[in-house]
Amino acid sequence: MWWMEDIQPGKHMIFMGIDIGTTHCKIGAYGKDGALISENKFVTPVRKASNGWAKYDMEELWNRLEECIMVTANGYADSVAAIGVSSQGESCVLTDQDFKPLTAGIPWYDIRTDKYVDWWKNRINADQIYRITGLELQSIYTVMKLQWLKEHEKEAYDKACCFHCMSDYIAGRMTGRHGISYSMASRIMALDLKKADWSDEILRIADIRKSIFPELIAQNQSLGYLRKDLLKKWGFGENCSVSIAGFDHMAGCLGVGAVSEDQVVASIGTTESVCLTEQNLQAMGDVYYGYLWGYHVFENRYYSIGGIPSGGQTIDWAVKTLLGKELTDSGYKEFEEISKSAPVLSHGVLFLPHLSGCCVPVMDNHSKGAFYGLSKETSTGDMARAVIEGMCMEFRLVLEQSKKKKIKEIIAIGGGIRNEFWMQCKADVLGIAIRVKAQKDAVTLGDAIIAARNANIIDSLNNSVDGKNKDKYYIPNQRNHEKYEAVYQQLYKKLYVNQKEVNDKMRLIIEEGGQNNGTC
Repeated sequence: MWWMEDIQPGKHMIFMGIDIGTTHCKIGAYGKDGALISENKFVTPVRKASNGWAKYDMEELWNRLEECIMVTANGYADSVAAIGVSSQGESCVLTDQDFKPLTAGIPWYDIRTDKYVDWWKNRINADQIYRITGLELQSIYTVMKLQWLKEHEKEAYDKACCFHCMSDYIAGRMTGRHGISYSMASRIMALDLKKADWSDEILRIADIRKSIFPELIAQNQSLGYLRKDLLKKWGFGENCSVSIAGFDHMAGCLGVGAVSEDQVVASIGTTESVCLTEQNLQAMGDVYYGYLWGYHVFENRYYSIGGIPSGGQTIDWAVKTLLGKELTDSGYKEFEEISKSAPVLSHGVLFLPHLSGCCVPVMDNHSKGAFYGLSKETSTGDMARAVIEGMCMEFRLVLEQSKKKKIKEIIAIGGGIRNEFWMQCKADVLGIAIRVKAQKDAVTLGDAIIAARNANIIDSLNNSVDGKNKDKYYIPNQRNHEKYEAVYQQLYKKLYVNQKEVNDKMRLIIEEGGQNNGTC
């Protein structure tokens, strides 16, 4: 590999970042200067059922990860000084003391826990949950997965030493130590943010034993050292430090250097998130307003995060449904090109991107997506562009809900940045420049920075190695912005409210078996 020619085994430190993502698991190896040395990825192995359930075979995930680690470090394994592991939030598995999985892993998006939302509503006010945990009541959170496991896999639950999210499971299996980072613990719906400890009140209501909750590990502390048997198997040098980098969106913020409160990170993956850094919890308030809160990967910092639940999945849906194409590079490129073929505002077609519900103006998991303004003249290009424009307008709606009065810049990360038309449209709709950092993968770089920091080897990698001069900027087109501004203010902001009555009545009719009860 040409970029490795100047690296001599044993003479240079390499820091490895691992991200267990919803769609892919990625590994990046970085030098002390922050330069990417080697990278690899594989598809996250998941089995999905037609009823909306899904599961991870944790042994398969581990075995594939081991293979990928060894390939990534091939020839330079003894130079790996530290590893940082991040992951998707909320997904979990029950394990024994030795990290043997006692259950399949349950992905964050699995719907088997939907019924527990009403269960919780009957026992505690949703605002109280938000005041304790910083989270709005919804079914994705880990504590509900634990309730399901207790109810349906009681033998495994009774035997379990710990539950683990994906990042702390992998890091724990590497070190043999059970623990969880504060940024990941913030996604459980059981962490008291103000007390920085597991909430006795939440655990009492959930009736989940506290003994299976992992030890909370400070974000600036490593979990331990790589097990000796893995050192030998992988060929790594002695004393390889392992850290739980935690929640992947936050590791990505670190990877692009977004450390101040006037910076926004648009993390565009399977979901699309608006990530903000907060100095304290004062702005959180007592009532959910569209943003969730938790501990950042920065020491003594918090995050607030809003988003679009379907995010990049909306683009996937459009590629498959509108174009009938496979989710390949050529399929995504064709979608981008056909989106460009339509004019600004897509000949009057508007799209509400609520394919998986919405987070603002309220949390509504039942909200549905919709096209408006279709006619017999509407082209595939009009609909494709409307999808992009709708995603950008929804992003603006979420951003405005953040209460931030001054935003210096928006930095975009994630797989969505490859769609340049999407990025330009986002800048046009917002009227704010979008910066795409030169780093190839912000999350694995953030993981590597955390690994280096927590190993006390160096304060931080130089994650500005490529320099701002190589970052790409999308500058708003003022004429386009003025057109979008009118539609956003006068029409788009009203779409959710306007469609809600129709959506709610349609859902009621379907649930009642299509009987006409006179309500429509």
